[in-house]
Amino acid sequence: MQSDLILLRGSGAYDHIKELINKKFIIKRKQKDGRSYWLSLSEKFFQTFAVSNEYLSQIGGSKK
Repeated sequence: MQSDLILLRGSGAYDHIKELINKKFIIKRKQKDGRSYWLSLSEKFFQTFAVSNEYLSQIGGSKK
């Protein structure tokens, strides 16, 4: 969730999230209940960085 990321990285993360969305590396979706957003990695992220979703889940990353 975006709120978790902000807690970890501070308010400067809002600018980073916006840039990653503009570059289409992450996808932002509104939660049904709540004020935060779900952030997920896009297909472009996986293609650009040549990393698989399975690898990220093995090391504790988020799933797409």
